[in-house]
Amino acid sequence: MRLRAAILGLLTCAMTASSVVAQSSSPEGASVWDGVYTVQQAARGQAVARNHCAQCHATDWTGLEGPPLVGDSFMRTWGPRPLQRLFEKIAGTMPPGAAETLSDTEKLDVLAFLLQENGLQSGERDLARDAPVLLGTRPIARASRPVVGSLVQASGCLTGPGPEWELRGATEPAFPASDANESRGSATSTPATVTIRLINVFPNPADKVGRAVRVQGLLVSLAPAFVINVVSLEVASQAC
Repeated sequence: MRLRAAILGLLTCAMTASSVVAQSSSPEGASVWDGVYTVQQAARGQAVARNHCAQCHATDWTGLEGPPLVGDSFMRTWGPRPLQRLFEKIAGTMPPGAAETLSDTEKLDVLAFLLQENGLQSGERDLARDAPVLLGTRPIARASRPVVGSLVQASGCLTGPGPEWELRGATEPAFPASDANESRGSATSTPATVTIRLINVFPNPADKVGRAVRVQGLLVSLAPAFVINVVSLEVASQAC
């Protein structure tokens, strides 16, 4: 009986351990902000991109005949989608009419370069075709810093009145706290150093001028001219 109990105990521990490993390696938990490519891979990708992409997307990657590969426009298009979709686009159609001239490895290198150019940090392993981040479904932008169109929050001292309202000495716009688990590296606001212009504030917040307030809304413009289209505004404390 003791031997049987011991065997059952070992089996239970093994099954539990297997479950934990499976959960920790689940593609659903993969994030592009976890360092999914290496600096060396991005450098290789830059060389490939210069030879095969620059004629359509410009040498600064802001777009010519092809769309921009960096910045707000790029992130508005690809930020809401998983990384797999972007790789499929590159693998299946780039360069136009000659997709077969580049290998999957070269296209993964280009993808690593694009991640680097759009501010996603590097790691210790090359991005591979079977990488969990390429098998997962999490959007690119949810794992990175907010981009134009993201729902964000910020706190600061409300100034006005006038046709425009501002937060002075404000925290940099960040994902709302409720998104913290999915937005590591972005859910925590930076120290109060920026000014944010607020638009479409309703109702009139004149009675809150001079108070510390917290706003949520859609990010309309990035640094250095932050603009938030306000969805909600509430008093955080009675004095700034």
